Amino acid sequence: IRLFDRNNIEVVIGYVRTDPNDKSILLADVPQLDAGPYVVVWNTTSTDGHALNGAFTFEVGNQTSGESAELLETVITTINAASPLEPFMNVLRYFSFLSLVVIIGLVVLVAAGDLLRETRMLAMLSVSLGILFISTLGLLLLQGPYASRKSWGAIGDFDLLSAVLETRVGLALVLRLIAVIVGTLL
Repeated sequence: IRLFDRNNIEVVIGYVRTDPNDKSILLADVPQLDAGPYVVVWNTTSTDGHALNGAFTFEVGNQTSGESAELLETVITTINAASPLEPFMNVLRYFSFLSLVVIIGLVVLVAAGDLLRETRMLAMLSVSLGILFISTLGLLLLQGPYASRKSWGAIGDFDLLSAVLETRVGLALVLRLIAVIVGTLL
């Protein structure tokens, strides 16, 4: 949740948390606000891992200023840039899918004969499992900052990581990591 004043300046808000009675409601402490229009911009991740966002305006005071619509457009235009992590997420997805294709292809070849004992096949399988592990771990760590349009500094944000782990995408990535570890041990 981000809050912007009439000058398109972000207002520092308190810790954002979910309502203990309703997990679909987010709460944040807001400082004393001056009269005028404000824009609230929010980003979250749905249970299936898709980034969701929106914005709304409100005004403080006894009468409307008539500036809300213009302020909303200005704020949205200013912050509506793609995540700086998007190119890295795309690279990680590419390597993840590529390594999965190689692993599946090797498993099919091994099932057809005794090729796993060949050093080249074993080396290719090991490298592919390593790439899959690293890319999956990267996707898991970057999903929260990516969905919330934050940068590299948010990778260590435990709240974002725990939010990702509550989604289907987070669960799928954790299960993939476990499968890679088991596959490597086998």
